Amino acid sequence: MRLVIKNLPPKITESNIRTIFEEYGTITDIFLMKKNELVNRGVCFIGYSKQEYAREAIRQRHRSYVQNRQITLEMVRDEGLKQLTKELKSMGSESNRDDDDLPVEIKSKSLYLTKLPPMVCKEDILNYFSDCSVKDIEMLLDEKTGKFYGHAVITMNDLESAKKAMERKDVLLGRRISVSFYKEPSSKKTYYSQLFFNFESVVESICNEEKITRKELLNLKDENLGTRISLVETHLVEQTRRFLENNNINLDNLTGKVNKKVLIVRNSNLLSLNFRSCAIKVAPSKCLALLEFKSEEAAKKVYDELQYRRVKDKAIYVDFLPVSKVEHKEIEFTNKIIIKNIPFQANKEEIKRILTSQVKLKDIRLPKKRDGMHKGYCFVTLNSPEDAKAVYQYFGNNTHLYGRRLVIEPAQK
Repeated sequence: MRLVIKNLPPKITESNIRTIFEEYGTITDIFLMKKNELVNRGVCFIGYSKQEYAREAIRQRHRSYVQNRQITLEMVRDEGLKQLTKELKSMGSESNRDDDDLPVEIKSKSLYLTKLPPMVCKEDILNYFSDCSVKDIEMLLDEKTGKFYGHAVITMNDLESAKKAMERKDVLLGRRISVSFYKEPSSKKTYYSQLFFNFESVVESICNEEKITRKELLNLKDENLGTRISLVETHLVEQTRRFLENNNINLDNLTGKVNKKVLIVRNSNLLSLNFRSCAIKVAPSKCLALLEFKSEEAAKKVYDELQYRRVKDKAIYVDFLPVSKVEHKEIEFTNKIIIKNIPFQANKEEIKRILTSQVKLKDIRLPKKRDGMHKGYCFVTLNSPEDAKAVYQYFGNNTHLYGRRLVIEPAQK
């Protein structure tokens, strides 16, 4: 239940207000409207966890004096919310807009709840949405502290329940919560960075493996230099992808959750580090490792020790292990693929040189514009759907050419 207090002294603080009003019951939140850092607008909202606490505060403090100012207390009821927002807007608050009458467009059965009271539990949320068909509630925890921070995801069984939930304007434990549609986190985009090897890493890996110098490798007169770097990078990425899949990490089916007992550590000088009290699995590239600990506390300690620490002027990057779904999405292939995002300085021979390192081609067609430049995509015909699938799996994750990632997809039938 929420209260609004008016005619407060202009220099009173939230701390002062909490000291005065917390004796009447548990306060969930306080919002003091301000003109600037030193002066407030004389209006404050207080959320109580129970209605009787709010009633007692009104009974004791309505028309009482605070720093020689007579204050007034009122219940904030649903029917009075529109009037309050109009008052607030007239006082210059741009953050409180009267959007209750806007139509709700139903986009998803999953909703994102914010501004939840810190003491709320799943049962409280179920009671709040008692007239809705709730399928699941997930209380979100802060990744660093592991504590609930007022955010949750609720999934309904049908769109009608989602609509009811979006239109609800009641208060929960003294606080008016915010409900919006939930967008699935872009896990694939986030965690592909763990596979990406920048130019420096690729060059260093080639030099170490082939026992050659940078000068010998980066011969600018070599017309095949671009495709050579591209093929080596793709090989490193594919090796790493298989390494992760062998350890039950599928980057195409991430859940957005993390295993806080396992760390992914990336650094080109990884073997020079001394890891303790954990099981270690090192990727073939020697630039990525999985560290498995017996407890989350031990993993968090190493996370804090290693994150952004520098080894030979190169930073260490540490992430908690992303959790994958088990299912695999099958894609239908013909013997044709399309390659997009081709850099304009690349030509047909370079594309062909990259692909024929793994399979044989029947034909490659690079459409051109009137000025003779190609359009940035090409069609490739292979001998079989199996070859098309092999190209997609090997090159489709992270193949770069002249700094641009090639987008490889099955061609439509």
